[in-house]
Amino acid sequence: MVEFGVQVTPTEQVGLHRELVAAAEEGGVDLVAVQDHPYAPTQLDAMTVIGDLLARTERLRFFPDVAPLPLRPPGLLAQSTAALDVLSGGRFELGLGAGGIPRGITGIGGPDRTPAEALEALEEGIGLLRRLWTEPGRVVADGKYYPLNLRTGPVLRPAGDRAAVPDVRVLAGAAQPDPDHPVRDGRRTGHQGAPGVVTTSDDAPDQGGDSTVTLPG
Repeated sequence: MVEFGVQVTPTEQVGLHRELVAAAEEGGVDLVAVQDHPYAPTQLDAMTVIGDLLARTERLRFFPDVAPLPLRPPGLLAQSTAALDVLSGGRFELGLGAGGIPRGITGIGGPDRTPAEALEALEEGIGLLRRLWTEPGRVVADGKYYPLNLRTGPVLRPAGDRAAVPDVRVLAGAAQPDPDHPVRDGRRTGHQGAPGVVTTSDDAPDQGGDSTVTLPG
C-alpha cells in the first residue's frame, strides 16, 4: 500500500506548520514527517513539535525524520515515544537513524562513532526498544553501546489497559535510497526486507537527501 505524506522543518514559524498540518488533515494525506536535528540551531525540538501537532489533529500519523539514536538513547526514547503513541491513540511512529551527521552528533555531546559502529549501535538500539515496549517488569541488557537496567513503567506497560500498550512502527533511516543499504535490506537489523513508507528530504543540515524505510514487526 502506497501512503503519502508531507514534511515539516520545525522552525520557529509554528503557525505555518500548524496550517500545513491542518491542510494535510483535511486533504487526506497519511503521514507527517518532522525533521529531527537537535544540533541545528534553527530548529525546534522535533518530539515537542510532534506532540503539539498530534494534539491538533485526529487522523494523521506523525514520525520524527529521523531521530538520531546517539542523542536519544533507547531507555529515554522508549518512554517518550510510548507516551506520544498512547496519548494520540496510536498515531505516532518512530523514524530512527544511526546518526548521519557525525560532527553534529559530537558537537552536541554525543558519541564519536564510525559508520560501522553507528549501524551496529542502531541494530542494538532497535532490539532494546522493542523489548522495552513489550517485556513486563525489568529489562536488563549488557550491550556494547547501550547497557540497560530499567523497569518498564506505567506508560510502557499500562496496568489493566492492554489496548493502550504502544504498538509503534519503526522506520529506519538510511543515508541514501539504496536497496542494498545494510539497514534497509535487513542484514544489520535482523529484519528481513523493509517494505512500506519511504520519505525523502533534500534539506537536512549538512548532508544530501535521506530516506526512511519501514522495518516490519
